[in-house]
Amino acid sequence: ELSEVIAQAIMRREDQMLLDSLDAASSSLTISTNIGGTGTNLNTTKCREARKLLSANGVSKSDRYAVTHSNNIYALLGDSDANTFDKNAVKALVDGEITKWLGFQFIELGDYDEGGLPIASNVRKNYFYHGGTRGSMGLAIGIDRKTEINYIAEKTSWLCNGLFSAGSVAIDAGGIVECDCTEA
Repeated sequence: ELSEVIAQAIMRREDQMLLDSLDAASSSLTISTNIGGTGTNLNTTKCREARKLLSANGVSKSDRYAVTHSNNIYALLGDSDANTFDKNAVKALVDGEITKWLGFQFIELGDYDEGGLPIASNVRKNYFYHGGTRGSMGLAIGIDRKTEINYIAEKTSWLCNGLFSAGSVAIDAGGIVECDCTEA
């Protein structure tokens, strides 16, 4: 069980490295919290705007991702354009989640001790970006995720250890859209 806990912590740290790189990207492609209404949470208009901005920049339509907080997915699930059976092949309310919509693969994150998606004064940053092998984000791994369990006879106990060494950077800020969402 401890090795699984360590592995999950390493994966959260890897996620946080990518989030920090997205935040540091200084993309000129931003979506205001007032798109789709004054001080709004994640909505259809913001998702369509992100799609438009990436397409206008010539970003490939494959391997597009949306990294959002669970509070923002909750708001999007309340949007009639996202949850109406008549308008979508993906039935969001059947499973209570949005996995792929408007060409984006949605990645839902909760609150992380490592930091998570940035929030200031109830405005959270979400990111729409191009991923994949030729995407706008880069991740270099020096030591791949590894956990070890060793018995230490002198201590008559087990030593659980996790190893991981990596770095992340935004390669192309033109493939990253920052979307501000007001959380109530």
